[in-house]
Parts: sequence; structure tokens; C-alpha cells
Amino acid sequence: SFFFFNDPATTEIYTLSLHDALPISFALKEELFTTGSGVNFKLGVIFRATDWLRLGGAVHTPTFYELSDEWDSNMNSVFDDNSEYSSVSPKGAFDYGLTTPMRLIGSMAFIVGKKGLISADYEFIDYSSARLRSSYSFSDENHAINGKYASTNNIRIGTEWRFPPFSIRGGYAYYDSPYASGINDGSKQSVSFGFGIGEKAYFIDFAYVYTMSTKDYYLYDPSIAGLEPVNNKTESQNFLISVGFRF
Repeated sequence: SFFFFNDPATTEIYTLSLHDALPISFALKEELFTTGSGVNFKLGVIFRATDWLRLGGAVHTPTFYELSDEWDSNMNSVFDDNSEYSSVSPKGAFDYGLTTPMRLIGSMAFIVGKKGLISADYEFIDYSSARLRSSYSFSDENHAINGKYASTNNIRIGTEWRFPPFSIRGGYAYYDSPYASGINDGSKQSVSFGFGIGEKAYFIDFAYVYTMSTKDYYLYDPSIAGLEPVNNKTESQNFLISVGFRF
């Protein structure tokens, strides 16, 4: 029998010729290390229209990442006659860039005396504008990004009411699906509640966040296997606490 080991970095094929002993174990280990850095700029402004109304806007430029991947693989097999075979691939390396989408944010806040605040944020992100860059053209990959992803409209609404030294908070957020129509549903909704205790010297805040989302999972390529996807419904609950001291 034969084992073939194909290293994608070099396209070399390693072949081990084995006898008729029965395998006891087989292990394949693949490692990938990614390092890099990125830069972006954020600009925002708040306009006090009246004593009870605040208007705001912000622009987050794309983040320009420069990344480096390093990878290697090794495999090991043991047979019932105590023979053992192993192979290690050459190390691979690849440098590339990633540009993430720009974000546009608009906000509005209503001030209710000194007791309450009601605010709303709108965020626009065009995920289809993300791009990969390198000496390799990435034309097929960028074309796929442009066709499979879409622009999103995200909405966040929150309120806070103060009854010194206590504060009560609540919020709702809807994050639009980043996928193009008919591909998948990646939308997400969150509901949050919280309260806090604040004095001149310290504050303590508690929050509960419930998040729900629905997304199709394809175990195999549907154009080949012709199978229906699994509809995954995800729910998560988070309890948060923060403590701060003022000097």
C-alpha cells in the first residue's frame, strides 16, 4: 500500500511504500502562523442641535493590513509490527495584504432632563469592498468576495435612566446579513439589560446580553453533493461586570 503526502506550498508529492502490516494509528499535524499589522483612521463629530438633541457622525477608513503566513505539516503512522513511518513537509511562507471595508456611522441622542437618555446609531458597511493584495493577483478571490458579500445596515438603540447613585440601561441591536441575497442569512440580533452603581470615587456596572442568529451550514459543496444545508440557530447569553475607580 502507499501513502501520498502533497505539500500545497511546493506541490511536491512524498510517497511511502509500506508492507501489508495493519495500521494502528495515523496522525497528520498542520500548523499555520499568521503575523502582521494594520492601520486605519477614525474621524467623528457631535453636534448639539438643542439642549435635548445631539447629532453625530463618524467615518472609519478601511484597515490596511500587511500579513505574513508561515506553515508546515508532518504526518506519522504506526503499524502492528512496531514499524513507524513519518514525513515532514518543507516550510512554506507567503506575504499578502488585506483591506477591510469602510464604516459610516450616524447617531442621534435625546436628552430627557438630567434623568434619561435615548440614543440610536446607524452603521453602513459594504463587505463586498474587502480586497486581498499580493504579488499573486487574487483576481478570482476578489471577484468571489464582490459577488458573495453585500452591504449591511446595522441599527443599535439604547437608553439609560439615572436615579443617583443607580443607573438602569437597556438596548437592542440588529446586524444585517453580510451575504448577498440567496446565499445565506448571517443576520444577528442582541438584547441587553443592565444596571450600575456610581459614586464619586468608584462605579460598578452589571449587564446581561442575549444574542440570537440563524445561519445555514453546508457540509459539502451543494453544487457537487446536492444536499440541503443544516439550519443552525445560535443563542448566547453573556453576563458582564465592570468596576472602575476615579482619582
